[in-house]
Amino acid sequence: MPSNRIDPYSLVILDVSRDWMLDDVYNDLVNKYGDGIVDVKRMFNGNGQPMRSIRVEFDSSEQVARLLDDGLMVIWHERKTVKEYYLPMICFVCESVGHRSSACPKVEPCNECQQRHYFGKTTCDSTTNNRLRMRASVSSYSSSPIDSETASNTSSIIPSTANNNNISVDSLLAIQASKFENMLNALEIRMSTRISKLEKQTGELFESSE
Repeated sequence: MPSNRIDPYSLVILDVSRDWMLDDVYNDLVNKYGDGIVDVKRMFNGNGQPMRSIRVEFDSSEQVARLLDDGLMVIWHERKTVKEYYLPMICFVCESVGHRSSACPKVEPCNECQQRHYFGKTTCDSTTNNRLRMRASVSSYSSSPIDSETASNTSSIIPSTANNNNISVDSLLAIQASKFENMLNALEIRMSTRISKLEKQTGELFESSE
């Protein structure tokens, strides 16, 4: 199953000389592969240095799929390997590219769990006060009469103590924190995909208005 971060409208051509002018490369590719090629961009590494790879944008995901199946493209008379293009990872905290929000270097690690929390948060959700509130909440459920429907809903959230005697409140908090982490990571991927599509649509609108 393909990754959600794969851009279906772009691919990467490897081993492209840094001395080649991108305008010349673009014109040659259009002559060979048609007007479906929208743009050609040089790729850069984490230090901002140009790489021997270029990103080619298309107006058709079907053409990208065919070229990836072929595994190569020709620039002038040289056969070049192609591969899928992955959308850059964008941090929601500092808005930089290349790392997730949970690993943002601009956020100080939490004193409780040594992880980096979101949006500059430096205290952990599993602090002593939160643990006490959770214990009080669980205690109120066990001491108050509840109907069968409420009991059924509660059992889907809080594991049965008959089968999970060793599960503590701290363990439940850790499980929930892990679920929220996965949800945020999935949201981050979806947002990156949408941003890329919006950038492409915006570019098409500007081109059509010129």
